[in-house]
Amino acid sequence: MALRVALVLGGGGARGFAHLGVLDVFYKEKVHFDFIVGCSMGAVIGAGYAWHQDVTSLKKLAEDSVKSEGLQEIEKFFKQQPQNGNRLIFEKFENMIKKINFFSRIRKKWLFESQNIRDTIQKIIPEDLKFGDLKIPFACVGVDIFTGERIIFREGNVLDAVLASSSIPGIFPPVKQGKRFIVDGGIVSQLPVEEAKILGADYVIAVDVGVSILSQELQDGIDILLQCNKIMSWWLTVRSKQSADFVIHPEVDGINWYQFSQFDFCIEKGKQKASEKISDLKRSLRKKKLKSFFSSFPFSQ
Repeated sequence: MALRVALVLGGGGARGFAHLGVLDVFYKEKVHFDFIVGCSMGAVIGAGYAWHQDVTSLKKLAEDSVKSEGLQEIEKFFKQQPQNGNRLIFEKFENMIKKINFFSRIRKKWLFESQNIRDTIQKIIPEDLKFGDLKIPFACVGVDIFTGERIIFREGNVLDAVLASSSIPGIFPPVKQGKRFIVDGGIVSQLPVEEAKILGADYVIAVDVGVSILSQELQDGIDILLQCNKIMSWWLTVRSKQSADFVIHPEVDGINWYQFSQFDFCIEKGKQKASEKISDLKRSLRKKKLKSFFSSFPFSQ
């Protein structure tokens, strides 16, 4: 029985562009995988590759999305978050204005409308694309914001599924599907290794674009809450990585999720880390395939 290999692409916002660099190396090195499972930005890139099956075309489409008004608005907004520290008097005044604008906006249920991100993702994934149309089998993960139910999307409209998997709570509205209100699957599975195994993977290659939990300073209650959320996500990812057969972690820790302008940097980091790990990956795959082959004989039981 042939070994079923899954490629798992984790969430991480702009850091997820590193997946393009990894895919580029995999394509050139002829690394085969039977299906892709993604979360958040990993879902966007994963679905895009499952449809286009061409890294060059996908990079061009992703680059166009980075230049879209939607992503530029998001990056501009978060760059204007109030900052602490010593400032000149006019800088302090400017910062006070930013605080008023920022905190008045975050009192809403979400910061940006879904059309903002939908139009962006649609540059990569056609609006009417169905899961059955994809050239490589693909799945992505979301979660019902009210019940906590994990949803693994494998059928229906791809754009709707990816939009749900990418809808960061509080940043974008939940995606309504039937009675469910679905948000970013990263809440329960930032690196969906378990989901890949549920779908029948015998060998999982996981690409983790998460961040370090190290924090230089925690100045207020909001910082502490954010740090606690980061720690929870980090521990979930650690457990996922322990379940994977091979992990690639591009060095993009210093990039904030909203820094979409770091597109080229993240791709290059993905290429670097995949190139560094490719020999080990091929060796690991060969070993697993041999073990799987010999275990199929009666005398090995």
